[in-house]
Amino acid sequence: RMSTRARRQAIAEETCAIVQHGFSQHSSKRIDLKDDINRSIRESVFYHALSTHHTSGVVLSQRENGAQMRIEVIRAGTLAAAAVLANAGHNVVALNFASARNPGGEFKNGAQAQEENLARCSTLFAALSGPAGNGFYSACRTGEKQNDGLYTSGVIYTPHVAVFRDDESEALLAHPWLCSFLTAAAPNAGVARTRAGVSQEQLRQVLRERADRVLGAAVRHNHDAIVLGAWGCGVFKNDPRDVADAFASLLHSKYKHCFKRIAFAILGGPESNLFAFRQAFPATETRMPSPSSRGASGAGKYFLVMDFEATCEKDDRKWVAEIIEFPAVLLDAATFEIVDEFQELVRPTERPKLTRFCTELTSITQPDVSNADALPAVLSRFNTWLGKHALRERPADVLAITCGDWDLMKMLPSECKRKGLTIPAALRSWCNVKLPFMQQTGRKKAPGMAGMLSALALPLVGRHHRGIDDSRNIAAIVRELCRSGAAIRPTGGPRADELMGDAAVEAPEAVAAPGLSSLDFPILSTGS
Repeated sequence: RMSTRARRQAIAEETCAIVQHGFSQHSSKRIDLKDDINRSIRESVFYHALSTHHTSGVVLSQRENGAQMRIEVIRAGTLAAAAVLANAGHNVVALNFASARNPGGEFKNGAQAQEENLARCSTLFAALSGPAGNGFYSACRTGEKQNDGLYTSGVIYTPHVAVFRDDESEALLAHPWLCSFLTAAAPNAGVARTRAGVSQEQLRQVLRERADRVLGAAVRHNHDAIVLGAWGCGVFKNDPRDVADAFASLLHSKYKHCFKRIAFAILGGPESNLFAFRQAFPATETRMPSPSSRGASGAGKYFLVMDFEATCEKDDRKWVAEIIEFPAVLLDAATFEIVDEFQELVRPTERPKLTRFCTELTSITQPDVSNADALPAVLSRFNTWLGKHALRERPADVLAITCGDWDLMKMLPSECKRKGLTIPAALRSWCNVKLPFMQQTGRKKAPGMAGMLSALALPLVGRHHRGIDDSRNIAAIVRELCRSGAAIRPTGGPRADELMGDAAVEAPEAVAAPGLSSLDFPILSTGS
Protein backbone atom coordinates (compact mmCIF):
# COMPACT_ATOMS: atom_id res chain seq x y z
CA ARG A 1 0.00 0.00 0.00
CA MET A 2 1.37 3.44 -0.96
CA SER A 3 2.45 5.62 1.98
CA THR A 4 0.98 9.09 2.42
CA ARG A 5 4.28 10.70 1.48
CA ALA A 6 4.64 8.49 -1.61
CA ARG A 7 1.09 9.39 -2.61
CA ARG A 8 1.89 13.10 -2.33
CA GLN A 9 5.04 12.50 -4.38
CA ALA A 10 3.00 10.84 -7.10
CA ILE A 11 0.53 13.74 -7.10
CA ALA A 12 3.44 16.18 -7.38
CA GLU A 13 4.81 14.29 -10.38
CA GLU A 14 1.39 14.41 -12.01
CA THR A 15 1.18 18.16 -11.29
CA CYS A 16 4.58 18.76 -12.90
CA ALA A 17 3.42 16.84 -15.97
CA ILE A 18 0.22 18.91 -16.09
CA VAL A 19 2.21 22.14 -15.91
CA GLN A 20 4.69 20.92 -18.54
CA HIS A 21 2.02 19.80 -21.02
CA GLY A 22 -0.41 22.63 -20.29
CA PHE A 23 -3.57 20.68 -19.55
CA SER A 24 -5.28 18.58 -16.90
CA GLN A 25 -7.88 15.88 -17.41
CA HIS A 26 -11.09 15.13 -15.51
CA SER A 27 -12.81 11.89 -16.50
CA SER A 28 -12.59 12.04 -20.30
CA LYS A 29 -12.55 15.85 -20.43
CA ARG A 30 -9.30 17.61 -21.32
CA ILE A 31 -8.95 21.02 -19.63
CA ASP A 32 -6.54 23.47 -21.29
CA LEU A 33 -4.37 25.43 -18.83
CA LYS A 34 -1.65 26.65 -21.19
CA ASP A 35 -2.90 30.24 -21.55
CA ASP A 36 -3.35 30.61 -17.79
CA ILE A 37 0.14 29.23 -17.13
CA ASN A 38 1.78 31.53 -19.67
CA ARG A 39 -0.12 34.56 -18.40
CA SER A 40 0.77 33.94 -14.75
CA ILE A 41 4.46 33.60 -15.67
CA ARG A 42 4.38 36.69 -17.90
CA GLU A 43 2.54 38.92 -15.41
CA SER A 44 4.34 37.88 -12.22
CA VAL A 45 6.19 40.71 -10.49
CA PHE A 46 9.12 40.52 -8.06
CA TYR A 47 9.18 43.35 -5.52
CA HIS A 48 12.75 43.35 -4.18
CA ALA A 49 13.62 44.18 -0.59
CA LEU A 50 14.14 47.89 -1.36
CA SER A 51 10.90 48.30 -3.32
CA THR A 52 8.60 51.14 -2.22
CA HIS A 53 5.39 49.51 -3.44
CA HIS A 54 3.99 49.56 0.10
CA THR A 55 4.69 53.20 0.91
CA SER A 56 1.94 55.25 2.55
CA GLY A 57 1.25 57.32 -0.57
CA VAL A 58 0.38 54.25 -2.62
CA VAL A 59 -1.77 52.75 0.14
CA LEU A 60 -3.56 55.97 1.05
CA SER A 61 -4.75 56.37 -2.53
CA GLN A 62 -6.67 53.10 -2.11
CA ARG A 63 -8.23 54.05 1.24
CA GLU A 64 -10.55 56.59 -0.35
CA ASN A 65 -12.94 53.71 -1.09
CA GLY A 66 -13.58 53.45 2.64
CA ALA A 67 -14.24 49.71 2.46
CA GLN A 68 -15.94 48.17 5.48
CA MET A 69 -13.48 45.49 6.53
CA ARG A 70 -14.60 42.04 7.70
CA ILE A 71 -11.91 39.87 9.29
CA GLU A 72 -12.43 36.15 9.87
CA VAL A 73 -10.26 33.56 11.60
CA ILE A 74 -11.27 30.15 10.29
CA ARG A 75 -10.10 26.56 10.54
CA ALA A 76 -9.61 25.91 6.84
CA GLY A 77 -6.95 25.55 4.17
CA THR A 78 -5.76 28.54 2.14
CA LEU A 79 -7.42 27.42 -1.09
CA ALA A 80 -10.73 26.59 0.57
CA ALA A 81 -10.84 30.07 2.11
CA ALA A 82 -9.82 31.72 -1.18
CA ALA A 83 -12.55 29.81 -3.03
CA VAL A 84 -15.19 31.11 -0.62
CA LEU A 85 -14.08 34.71 -1.22
CA ALA A 86 -13.82 34.21 -4.97
CA ASN A 87 -17.30 32.68 -5.11
CA ALA A 88 -18.60 35.71 -3.20
CA GLY A 89 -17.38 37.92 -6.05
CA HIS A 90 -14.20 39.25 -4.49
CA ASN A 91 -10.88 39.84 -6.24
CA VAL A 92 -8.92 37.60 -3.90
CA VAL A 93 -5.19 37.10 -3.36
CA ALA A 94 -3.64 34.53 -1.02
CA LEU A 95 -0.32 34.52 0.81
CA ASN A 96 2.02 31.64 -0.05
CA PHE A 97 4.28 30.81 2.91
CA ALA A 98 7.52 30.53 0.94
CA SER A 99 10.22 28.09 1.95
CA ALA A 100 12.91 30.56 0.72
CA ARG A 101 14.86 27.81 -1.05
CA ASN A 102 12.80 26.16 -3.78
CA PRO A 103 9.66 27.03 -5.74
CA GLY A 104 6.92 24.98 -4.10
CA GLY A 105 9.17 24.07 -1.17
CA GLU A 106 9.76 20.32 -1.02
CA PHE A 107 6.51 19.35 -2.72
CA LYS A 108 8.32 17.13 -5.26
CA ASN A 109 9.62 15.02 -2.36
CA GLY A 110 6.15 14.53 -0.88
CA ALA A 111 6.50 17.07 1.94
CA GLN A 112 3.34 18.57 3.40
CA ALA A 113 3.03 22.20 4.44
CA GLN A 114 0.97 25.11 3.15
CA GLU A 115 3.27 25.94 0.22
CA GLU A 116 3.56 22.30 -0.82
CA ASN A 117 -0.24 21.98 -0.90
CA LEU A 118 -0.53 25.09 -3.10
CA ALA A 119 2.15 23.74 -5.44
CA ARG A 120 0.42 20.36 -5.86
CA CYS A 121 -3.02 21.88 -6.40
CA SER A 122 -2.30 24.73 -8.82
CA THR A 123 -0.02 26.10 -11.52
CA LEU A 124 1.74 28.40 -9.01
CA PHE A 125 4.91 26.30 -9.24
CA ALA A 126 5.30 27.22 -12.93
CA ALA A 127 5.23 30.96 -12.23
CA LEU A 128 7.61 30.67 -9.27
CA SER A 129 10.05 28.84 -11.56
CA GLY A 130 10.00 31.80 -13.99
CA PRO A 131 11.88 35.13 -14.07
CA ALA A 132 10.11 36.67 -11.05
CA GLY A 133 10.90 33.60 -8.99
CA ASN A 134 14.53 33.66 -10.07
CA GLY A 135 14.95 37.12 -8.53
CA PHE A 136 13.27 36.09 -5.30
CA TYR A 137 15.14 32.83 -4.74
CA SER A 138 18.44 34.43 -5.70
CA ALA A 139 17.87 37.04 -2.99
CA CYS A 140 16.94 34.27 -0.54
CA ARG A 141 20.14 32.36 -1.29
CA THR A 142 22.19 35.51 -0.80
CA GLY A 143 20.46 36.08 2.54
CA GLU A 144 20.94 32.45 3.53
CA LYS A 145 24.71 32.82 3.18
CA GLN A 146 24.58 35.27 6.06
CA ASN A 147 23.28 32.37 8.20
CA ASP A 148 20.94 34.65 10.13
CA GLY A 149 17.67 33.03 9.05
CA LEU A 150 16.22 36.30 7.76
CA TYR A 151 16.46 35.51 4.00
CA THR A 152 14.82 38.39 2.10
CA SER A 153 11.96 40.88 2.46
CA GLY A 154 11.16 40.53 -1.24
CA VAL A 155 7.67 39.54 -2.43
CA ILE A 156 6.48 37.86 -5.64
CA TYR A 157 3.04 38.79 -6.95
CA THR A 158 1.55 36.11 -9.25
CA PRO A 159 -1.86 36.63 -10.85
CA HIS A 160 -4.08 34.28 -12.84
CA VAL A 161 -2.95 31.01 -11.25
CA ALA A 162 -5.16 28.05 -12.18
CA VAL A 163 -6.25 25.93 -9.21
CA PHE A 164 -7.03 22.50 -10.68
CA ARG A 165 -7.14 20.28 -7.58
CA ASP A 166 -9.33 20.16 -4.51
CA ASP A 167 -7.05 21.31 -1.67
CA GLU A 168 -8.28 18.65 0.77
CA SER A 169 -8.44 15.47 -1.31
CA GLU A 170 -6.10 16.85 -4.01
CA ALA A 171 -8.34 15.22 -6.63
CA LEU A 172 -8.46 16.89 -10.04
CA LEU A 173 -11.28 19.39 -10.47
CA ALA A 174 -13.76 19.35 -13.32
CA HIS A 175 -13.75 23.15 -13.28
CA PRO A 176 -10.42 24.80 -12.34
CA TRP A 177 -10.65 28.34 -10.98
CA LEU A 178 -8.26 31.29 -10.88
CA CYS A 179 -6.54 32.87 -7.90
CA SER A 180 -3.68 35.34 -7.37
CA PHE A 181 -0.84 34.73 -4.92
CA LEU A 182 1.76 36.66 -2.94
CA THR A 183 4.86 34.61 -2.19
CA ALA A 184 6.93 35.79 0.75
CA ALA A 185 9.22 34.18 3.30
CA ALA A 186 8.76 34.76 7.00
CA PRO A 187 12.01 34.96 8.97
CA ASN A 188 13.28 31.62 10.24
CA ALA A 189 13.04 32.58 13.89
CA GLY A 190 14.62 29.37 15.14
CA VAL A 191 17.79 29.91 13.09
CA ALA A 192 17.83 33.67 13.73
CA ARG A 193 17.72 33.24 17.50
CA THR A 194 20.16 30.35 17.88
CA ARG A 195 22.75 31.09 15.20
CA ALA A 196 22.69 34.86 14.83
CA GLY A 197 21.50 36.03 18.23
CA VAL A 198 18.60 37.99 16.71
CA SER A 199 16.38 39.31 19.50
CA GLN A 200 12.65 38.71 19.73
CA GLU A 201 12.02 42.42 19.23
CA GLN A 202 14.09 42.40 16.04
CA LEU A 203 12.08 39.44 14.77
CA ARG A 204 8.85 41.32 15.50
CA GLN A 205 10.13 44.28 13.48
CA VAL A 206 11.03 42.01 10.54
CA LEU A 207 7.61 40.35 10.66
CA ARG A 208 5.83 43.71 10.69
CA GLU A 209 7.93 45.01 7.78
CA ARG A 210 7.24 41.91 5.67
CA ALA A 211 3.55 41.88 6.54
CA ASP A 212 3.48 45.52 5.39
CA ARG A 213 5.07 44.56 2.07
CA VAL A 214 2.60 41.69 1.57
CA LEU A 215 -0.45 43.86 2.28
CA GLY A 216 0.99 46.70 0.19
CA ALA A 217 1.40 44.43 -2.84
CA ALA A 218 -2.20 43.22 -2.49
CA VAL A 219 -3.42 46.82 -2.42
CA ARG A 220 -1.22 47.84 -5.34
CA HIS A 221 -2.87 45.16 -7.49
CA ASN A 222 -6.40 46.21 -6.46
CA HIS A 223 -7.39 43.15 -4.46
CA ASP A 224 -10.32 43.69 -2.11
CA ALA A 225 -9.92 40.35 -0.30
CA ILE A 226 -6.87 38.52 1.03
CA VAL A 227 -6.22 35.13 2.63
CA LEU A 228 -3.48 35.12 5.27
CA GLY A 229 -2.63 32.65 8.02
CA ALA A 230 -0.13 31.40 10.60
CA TRP A 231 2.78 32.51 8.41
CA GLY A 232 6.11 31.10 9.55
CA CYS A 233 4.63 29.43 12.63
CA GLY A 234 5.71 25.90 11.65
CA VAL A 235 9.33 24.89 11.08
CA PHE A 236 10.36 28.59 11.07
CA LYS A 237 9.25 28.72 14.73
CA ASN A 238 7.78 32.21 14.80
CA ASP A 239 5.54 32.94 17.76
CA PRO A 240 1.97 32.98 16.37
CA ARG A 241 1.17 35.89 18.69
CA ASP A 242 3.88 37.97 17.01
CA VAL A 243 2.64 37.11 13.50
CA ALA A 244 -0.98 37.86 14.46
CA ASP A 245 0.04 41.15 16.11
CA ALA A 246 2.09 42.19 13.05
CA PHE A 247 -0.95 41.87 10.79
CA ALA A 248 -3.36 43.30 13.39
CA SER A 249 -1.30 46.47 13.88
CA LEU A 250 -1.34 47.13 10.12
CA LEU A 251 -4.92 46.12 9.36
CA HIS A 252 -6.28 48.35 12.11
CA SER A 253 -4.25 51.37 11.02
CA LYS A 254 -2.49 51.79 7.67
CA TYR A 255 -4.67 49.26 5.81
CA LYS A 256 -7.90 49.85 7.72
CA HIS A 257 -10.07 50.65 4.69
CA CYS A 258 -8.19 48.79 1.96
CA PHE A 259 -9.92 45.38 2.04
CA LYS A 260 -13.51 44.21 2.27
CA ARG A 261 -12.72 40.67 3.42
CA ILE A 262 -9.70 39.24 5.20
CA ALA A 263 -9.51 35.56 6.10
CA PHE A 264 -6.86 34.04 8.35
CA ALA A 265 -7.04 30.42 7.22
CA ILE A 266 -5.40 28.16 9.79
CA LEU A 267 -5.38 24.40 9.32
CA GLY A 268 -3.19 21.96 11.22
CA GLY A 269 -0.45 22.86 13.64
CA PRO A 270 -0.99 23.39 17.37
CA GLU A 271 -4.21 24.91 18.67
CA SER A 272 -2.10 27.82 19.96
CA ASN A 273 -1.88 29.09 16.35
CA LEU A 274 -5.64 29.42 16.02
CA PHE A 275 -5.95 30.80 19.55
CA ALA A 276 -3.34 33.52 18.93
CA PHE A 277 -5.18 34.86 15.89
CA ARG A 278 -8.55 34.75 17.60
CA GLN A 279 -7.01 36.70 20.47
CA ALA A 280 -5.61 39.30 18.05
CA PHE A 281 -8.94 39.58 16.21
CA PRO A 282 -11.49 39.01 19.00
CA ALA A 283 -14.45 40.19 16.93
CA THR A 284 -13.95 37.13 14.72
CA GLU A 285 -14.57 34.62 17.51
CA THR A 286 -17.33 32.19 16.60
CA ARG A 287 -20.45 32.89 18.62
CA MET A 288 -21.22 29.68 20.44
CA PRO A 289 -24.77 28.85 21.53
CA SER A 290 -25.10 28.34 25.24
CA PRO A 291 -25.58 24.77 26.55
CA SER A 292 -29.15 25.61 27.50
CA SER A 293 -30.03 26.80 24.00
CA ARG A 294 -28.49 23.68 22.48
CA GLY A 295 -30.57 21.49 24.77
CA ALA A 296 -33.71 23.39 23.88
CA SER A 297 -33.04 22.93 20.21
CA GLY A 298 -32.85 19.18 20.60
CA ALA A 299 -29.38 19.06 19.02
CA GLY A 300 -27.46 17.46 21.91
CA LYS A 301 -23.67 17.37 21.93
CA TYR A 302 -23.08 16.37 18.32
CA PHE A 303 -24.40 16.70 14.79
CA LEU A 304 -24.12 13.61 12.56
CA VAL A 305 -24.16 14.64 8.90
CA MET A 306 -25.03 11.87 6.43
CA ASP A 307 -25.68 11.51 2.71
CA PHE A 308 -26.10 7.99 1.33
CA GLU A 309 -25.37 6.94 -2.23
CA ALA A 310 -27.51 4.12 -3.60
CA THR A 311 -28.03 1.95 -6.66
CA CYS A 312 -30.13 3.67 -9.29
CA GLU A 313 -31.19 3.75 -12.91
CA LYS A 314 -32.05 6.84 -14.90
CA ASP A 315 -35.78 7.58 -15.18
CA ASP A 316 -36.76 4.31 -13.45
CA ARG A 317 -39.15 5.35 -10.68
CA LYS A 318 -39.86 1.72 -9.72
CA TRP A 319 -36.21 0.94 -9.04
CA VAL A 320 -35.63 -0.57 -5.59
CA ALA A 321 -32.48 1.12 -4.30
CA GLU A 322 -29.75 -0.29 -2.06
CA ILE A 323 -27.16 1.77 -0.23
CA ILE A 324 -23.69 1.54 -1.79
CA GLU A 325 -21.90 4.25 0.23
CA PHE A 326 -22.50 4.78 3.93
CA PRO A 327 -20.81 8.02 5.10
CA ALA A 328 -21.08 10.05 8.30
CA VAL A 329 -19.36 13.23 9.52
CA LEU A 330 -19.53 13.88 13.27
CA LEU A 331 -19.55 17.57 14.25
CA ASP A 332 -19.17 19.05 17.72
CA ALA A 333 -22.45 20.96 18.25
CA ALA A 334 -20.65 23.71 20.19
CA THR A 335 -17.58 24.39 18.04
CA PHE A 336 -18.96 23.01 14.73
CA GLU A 337 -15.60 21.32 14.11
CA ILE A 338 -15.29 17.79 12.71
CA VAL A 339 -14.73 15.25 15.48
CA ASP A 340 -14.63 12.06 13.42
CA GLU A 341 -15.76 10.49 10.17
CA PHE A 342 -17.11 7.12 9.10
CA GLN A 343 -17.19 5.94 5.50
CA GLU A 344 -17.60 2.54 3.90
CA LEU A 345 -18.72 1.28 0.52
CA VAL A 346 -21.49 -1.32 0.60
CA ARG A 347 -22.07 -4.36 -1.61
CA PRO A 348 -25.65 -4.50 -2.95
CA THR A 349 -27.20 -7.96 -2.75
CA GLU A 350 -30.59 -7.58 -4.42
CA ARG A 351 -29.28 -6.18 -7.69
CA PRO A 352 -25.51 -6.73 -7.37
CA LYS A 353 -24.58 -5.18 -10.72
CA LEU A 354 -24.34 -1.38 -10.84
CA THR A 355 -25.89 0.44 -13.77
CA ARG A 356 -23.77 2.63 -15.98
CA PHE A 357 -25.86 5.61 -14.86
CA CYS A 358 -25.11 4.88 -11.21
CA THR A 359 -21.35 4.74 -11.78
CA GLU A 360 -21.35 7.92 -13.86
CA LEU A 361 -23.36 9.73 -11.18
CA THR A 362 -21.43 8.60 -8.12
CA SER A 363 -18.00 7.55 -9.52
CA ILE A 364 -18.47 4.26 -7.59
CA THR A 365 -17.47 1.31 -9.76
CA GLN A 366 -18.46 -2.34 -9.84
CA PRO A 367 -15.12 -3.54 -8.36
CA ASP A 368 -15.55 -0.96 -5.55
CA VAL A 369 -18.79 -2.54 -4.35
CA SER A 370 -17.98 -6.13 -5.28
CA ASN A 371 -15.03 -6.01 -2.89
CA ALA A 372 -17.07 -4.35 -0.10
CA ASP A 373 -19.17 -5.93 2.66
CA ALA A 374 -22.96 -6.06 2.53
CA LEU A 375 -25.12 -3.72 4.62
CA PRO A 376 -25.42 -5.94 7.75
CA ALA A 377 -21.64 -5.93 8.32
CA VAL A 378 -21.29 -2.23 7.50
CA LEU A 379 -24.18 -1.29 9.78
CA SER A 380 -22.60 -3.35 12.56
CA ARG A 381 -19.31 -1.44 12.20
CA PHE A 382 -21.21 1.84 12.11
CA ASN A 383 -22.84 0.90 15.41
CA THR A 384 -19.40 0.14 16.84
CA TRP A 385 -18.21 3.55 15.63
CA LEU A 386 -21.19 5.21 17.32
CA GLY A 387 -20.30 3.33 20.48
CA LYS A 388 -16.78 4.75 20.37
CA HIS A 389 -18.36 8.16 20.91
CA ALA A 390 -20.90 6.83 23.47
CA LEU A 391 -23.71 7.58 20.99
CA ARG A 392 -25.08 4.08 20.76
CA GLU A 393 -26.12 4.11 24.41
CA ARG A 394 -26.89 7.85 24.42
CA PRO A 395 -28.56 8.57 21.05
CA ALA A 396 -30.13 11.78 22.41
CA ASP A 397 -26.61 13.27 22.46
CA VAL A 398 -26.54 13.40 18.66
CA LEU A 399 -28.80 14.81 15.95
CA ALA A 400 -28.52 13.38 12.45
CA ILE A 401 -28.57 15.95 9.64
CA THR A 402 -29.39 15.27 6.00
CA CYS A 403 -30.02 17.34 2.88
CA GLY A 404 -33.65 16.40 2.33
CA ASP A 405 -35.65 13.64 4.03
CA TRP A 406 -34.90 10.80 1.61
CA ASP A 407 -31.90 9.32 3.45
CA LEU A 408 -33.50 8.66 6.84
CA MET A 409 -37.21 8.83 6.07
CA LYS A 410 -37.17 6.46 3.08
CA MET A 411 -33.84 4.92 2.05
CA LEU A 412 -32.45 3.43 5.25
CA PRO A 413 -35.83 2.41 6.77
CA SER A 414 -37.01 0.66 3.61
CA GLU A 415 -33.77 -1.29 3.11
CA CYS A 416 -33.51 -2.23 6.77
CA LYS A 417 -37.12 -3.47 6.69
CA ARG A 418 -36.50 -5.63 3.61
CA LYS A 419 -33.33 -7.12 5.10
CA GLY A 420 -34.48 -7.54 8.69
CA LEU A 421 -32.03 -4.98 10.12
CA THR A 422 -32.50 -2.59 13.02
CA ILE A 423 -32.10 1.14 12.43
CA PRO A 424 -29.65 2.66 14.93
CA ALA A 425 -31.52 4.76 17.50
CA ALA A 426 -29.30 7.75 16.63
CA LEU A 427 -30.76 7.76 13.10
CA ARG A 428 -34.46 7.63 13.95
CA SER A 429 -34.75 11.43 14.18
CA TRP A 430 -33.03 13.96 11.99
CA CYS A 431 -32.85 17.55 10.78
CA ASN A 432 -33.45 18.29 7.12
CA VAL A 433 -30.90 21.11 6.69
CA LYS A 434 -33.07 22.74 4.02
CA LEU A 435 -35.53 23.91 6.69
CA PRO A 436 -33.10 25.96 8.82
CA PHE A 437 -31.58 27.23 5.55
CA MET A 438 -34.98 28.56 4.46
CA GLN A 439 -35.65 30.06 7.88
CA GLN A 440 -32.25 31.76 8.01
CA THR A 441 -32.30 33.09 4.43
CA GLY A 442 -36.00 33.90 4.18
CA ARG A 443 -36.47 31.71 1.11
CA LYS A 444 -39.72 29.91 0.47
CA LYS A 445 -37.93 26.94 -1.07
CA ALA A 446 -34.42 25.62 -0.65
CA PRO A 447 -32.10 24.68 -3.50
CA GLY A 448 -30.05 21.50 -3.42
CA MET A 449 -26.73 21.15 -1.67
CA ALA A 450 -24.76 22.90 -4.42
CA GLY A 451 -27.25 25.77 -4.48
CA MET A 452 -27.07 26.23 -0.71
CA LEU A 453 -23.28 26.25 -0.83
CA SER A 454 -23.39 28.94 -3.51
CA ALA A 455 -25.93 31.01 -1.60
CA LEU A 456 -23.72 30.90 1.50
CA ALA A 457 -20.54 31.68 -0.50
CA LEU A 458 -19.04 28.28 0.30
CA PRO A 459 -17.04 26.14 -2.15
CA LEU A 460 -18.21 22.73 -3.26
CA VAL A 461 -15.32 20.57 -2.08
CA GLY A 462 -14.65 17.17 -3.59
CA ARG A 463 -17.00 15.32 -5.95
CA HIS A 464 -20.73 15.98 -5.97
CA HIS A 465 -22.72 12.74 -5.52
CA ARG A 466 -19.92 11.04 -3.63
CA GLY A 467 -21.37 10.42 -0.17
CA ILE A 468 -18.44 11.40 2.04
CA ASP A 469 -17.77 14.56 0.01
CA ASP A 470 -21.45 15.55 0.07
CA SER A 471 -21.54 14.90 3.83
CA ARG A 472 -18.56 17.20 4.34
CA ASN A 473 -20.17 19.87 2.20
CA ILE A 474 -23.45 19.61 4.11
CA ALA A 475 -21.40 19.89 7.32
CA ALA A 476 -19.96 23.16 5.98
CA ILE A 477 -23.52 24.40 5.36
CA VAL A 478 -24.50 23.45 8.93
CA ARG A 479 -21.44 25.22 10.32
CA GLU A 480 -22.18 28.40 8.38
CA LEU A 481 -25.87 28.39 9.36
CA CYS A 482 -25.02 27.90 13.04
CA ARG A 483 -22.45 30.68 12.98
CA SER A 484 -25.08 33.03 11.56
CA GLY A 485 -27.44 32.18 14.42
CA ALA A 486 -29.65 29.47 12.88
CA ALA A 487 -31.29 26.92 15.15
CA ILE A 488 -30.68 23.31 14.19
CA ARG A 489 -33.61 21.24 15.49
CA PRO A 490 -35.12 17.82 14.70
CA THR A 491 -37.47 18.14 11.73
CA GLY A 492 -38.26 14.46 11.21
CA GLY A 493 -38.78 11.43 13.42
CA PRO A 494 -39.99 11.05 17.04
CA ARG A 495 -37.84 13.83 18.51
CA ALA A 496 -39.31 16.34 16.07
CA ASP A 497 -42.80 15.37 17.23
CA GLU A 498 -41.79 15.65 20.89
CA LEU A 499 -40.04 19.00 20.46
CA MET A 500 -42.47 20.89 18.24
CA GLY A 501 -45.67 18.91 18.00
CA ASP A 502 -47.05 17.39 14.83
CA ALA A 503 -48.26 20.77 13.50
CA ALA A 504 -44.73 22.17 13.52
CA VAL A 505 -43.23 19.36 11.44
CA GLU A 506 -43.00 20.08 7.72
CA ALA A 507 -44.80 17.73 5.38
CA PRO A 508 -42.44 15.21 3.74
CA GLU A 509 -40.83 16.26 0.50
CA ALA A 510 -41.53 14.54 -2.76
CA VAL A 511 -39.57 11.31 -2.83
CA ALA A 512 -36.59 11.39 -5.15
CA ALA A 513 -35.88 8.85 -7.81
CA PRO A 514 -34.14 5.79 -6.36
CA GLY A 515 -30.46 6.46 -5.86
CA LEU A 516 -30.94 10.23 -5.95
CA SER A 517 -31.49 12.28 -2.81
CA SER A 518 -34.10 15.02 -2.83
CA LEU A 519 -31.35 17.58 -3.33
CA ASP A 520 -31.15 16.44 -6.95
CA PHE A 521 -34.63 17.71 -7.80
CA PRO A 522 -34.70 20.93 -9.81
CA ILE A 523 -36.09 23.46 -7.36
CA LEU A 524 -36.06 27.25 -7.54
CA SER A 525 -33.04 28.96 -9.06
CA THR A 526 -30.71 30.61 -6.57
CA GLY A 527 -30.46 33.60 -8.86
CA SER A 528 -26.95 32.78 -9.99
